[in-house]
Amino acid sequence: MDKLKISTKILIYFLLVSLIPAFITVYVLVNSAKTELLHAASSSQQQIANNLVYKVNTYLTDKVNYLTALSQVDSSNDVASSDLNQQLAVILNQDPDMQRIALVAANGQDSVAFNRNGQDFNLKNEASTDAFKAVNFLSGKAFVSSVSYDSHHDPIITIAVPILTSNFAQHLDNLKSANFGKYNNYQSVQGSVIAVYNMGGIWNSLLSTKVGKQGYAYVVDGLGNLVAYPNTKFLSDHPKLTNVQAVNNFIYGNFSTKSTKSETGLNVISTPRNVAISGWGVIVEEPVNDIYSTVYAYEILATVIGLADLAFCIVLSFYFTKQLLVPIRQLSKGAKAFGEGNFDKKIQVNTHDELHELAETFNGMGASIKALINDLKSNNVNLELEQSKLNNIINSVSDGVIALNNKGEIVSANPPAAKLIGKNVKEIQGKPMRELYRLQTEDKPFIVSLDEIGVSQYNDLELPKTDGMSYLSLVVSVISHEDNEIAAIITINDQTQSRELDFMKLDFVAIAAHELRTPLTVVRGYLDLINPEAIRKLTLSGLENFQKAIEGTDQLRDLINKLLNIARIERGEMEIFIEKLNLTKMLKENVRQHNSTAVLKEQTLTFDPEDIDKPVFVPGDPASITEVLNNLIGNAIKYTGRGGMISVKMTTDKDTVKVEVIDNGPGVPEELRNRLFTKFYRAERSLIAGTRGTGLGLFISKTIIELQRGTIGIEPDSGHGSVFYFTLPVYDADKYDKLVSKDKPLGGINGWFKKRNARRR
Repeated sequence: MDKLKISTKILIYFLLVSLIPAFITVYVLVNSAKTELLHAASSSQQQIANNLVYKVNTYLTDKVNYLTALSQVDSSNDVASSDLNQQLAVILNQDPDMQRIALVAANGQDSVAFNRNGQDFNLKNEASTDAFKAVNFLSGKAFVSSVSYDSHHDPIITIAVPILTSNFAQHLDNLKSANFGKYNNYQSVQGSVIAVYNMGGIWNSLLSTKVGKQGYAYVVDGLGNLVAYPNTKFLSDHPKLTNVQAVNNFIYGNFSTKSTKSETGLNVISTPRNVAISGWGVIVEEPVNDIYSTVYAYEILATVIGLADLAFCIVLSFYFTKQLLVPIRQLSKGAKAFGEGNFDKKIQVNTHDELHELAETFNGMGASIKALINDLKSNNVNLELEQSKLNNIINSVSDGVIALNNKGEIVSANPPAAKLIGKNVKEIQGKPMRELYRLQTEDKPFIVSLDEIGVSQYNDLELPKTDGMSYLSLVVSVISHEDNEIAAIITINDQTQSRELDFMKLDFVAIAAHELRTPLTVVRGYLDLINPEAIRKLTLSGLENFQKAIEGTDQLRDLINKLLNIARIERGEMEIFIEKLNLTKMLKENVRQHNSTAVLKEQTLTFDPEDIDKPVFVPGDPASITEVLNNLIGNAIKYTGRGGMISVKMTTDKDTVKVEVIDNGPGVPEELRNRLFTKFYRAERSLIAGTRGTGLGLFISKTIIELQRGTIGIEPDSGHGSVFYFTLPVYDADKYDKLVSKDKPLGGINGWFKKRNARRR
């Protein structure tokens, strides 16, 4: 769908702003006027209906009262008395509406009758008429017949009243009482007076009543039959109106004013009323269009005003459109020129308003964008130079560099990274790193994680190759998790050659140690061959030199053993042979062996287990555990001064045994404790104490304990010496029986993993 132009929008806005309030106002006023007119018409119609009913009811009541007064005779007179006949003639002459009056005997035969021409000698038998039956057999009430029409099509009705034997005074009392027209004694009816009336006068008065401009009234009887209607043809064609809502409302006693459909199908306001004495219904109607005629005129006037307002709005919108569109078109042309890259174009708008300011802003923005583009071009040149330098630097470094997106795909890489897997840079771009670099650690697959932003380092990773194995370390810098081009930078350091160099160093150390062990064994052997007789012949100085030679060979042997252990540890070839070890017995024996050395320094060395008679078993290698105890207890004796106290304690819980070596020596400063268990490190206390050592004992001890699923460390400094400890698991037959060889050690660690993978060639 095409977008609306600004001129169309302005026209629509003007129309909405100007016409909607007018339409709302007219709608509210028209509805209010209609409501008021309807209320006024209803009130007027009800008053007219009440007046018409009163008029008809009064008319009929007067007729009935005259006849009732005539019918009351003295009991001594009979129905055909001359006085009564004279009264009939007088009443006929005095009432222009009366057409005929007759006295009817109890048997239904006219006794005497008068019409407008005088005495009527054409007497009738009234026994079968409704009038006679009503006054004689329906409790003697006065009777008003339905309307009928004579040969001249004039409306006529028949009124009949009973002739009673009661006196006239009694009758007057009945007229004033609520018992008017009711007779309890049927035997008192001696005959009846029956009169025929022409209703033309009252009908003309009723039907000529004006209700509004075109409203009218009509009459129906109690069964809905049309009695009187302004249009005589309609009266003859529609004798019954029970299908008209107003007539039905009258029949069922609903006399309220309502909006209904008329007998001719028009929308009208109708009011039904009941004529009590005859049971007729007077219905007054007024067409709704007549009631609202003044409102319709107002609506026409409002429509004319609305059309004039519409035309004015259209003209005004064209004027404002012209005032707004010219500068807007200039702005639009300028914006298109900017979009095409022509930032030198100037937009000319001289309206001296916000549009003028906007044009000036566009012009300034064009100049700024042009300057910015020039700067960007210059920066792009510099950036390309810097990018070229950076690429040269990255390509020249020996380490591999790989850039990944957030899907783990390679965005870029330098040649050393591609060379690791025997490919060039173009071959690996856009491919997942995990598919090209199948890294592993401890014989398990390793996948680089990009989950957490930050820098992570991974060592001892292996990359299998067709011609061998590469050993790598990775530095992973995760930059972002967003859908950017680069999510992480990975630096790969190939440690294969340095690892080979380390193995060569270890080979040299192992070879040198083995080569030194042979002459040392010879020297120590010859020293051991010197017999006691020869020793006794030595001078004191010779004995001292002899003892120093023995100590020197022991120290050299200990150094050689430690160097060999270090070589085994670094190669991952240190073997642990597990057996069910009585740790209580071993500690007791080891403390006893070191006690002589402690005595020489006047030190107290004690063993303090929880229960000295209760053996505690652990899965361990006796030789390596003995070496750990020698290191810890030997260090405590070495670094504790004369007269010091050294205590070896053992505590157990459900799963773990803890051995503590406690001394009251100088202690270890807090800042040096994290380096105690590294290679070739000696704490300051050893230097102060003047002791000698290699700094390898604690490193070897740490490796031994960890290989046997234990922990080793030093307790926090309490200011009173040092507390070194190690823990081992308590022996559980279900877990460790299968690791223990029943016949002889099987080599290796009997199913336990080693610290490092063995060297691969």
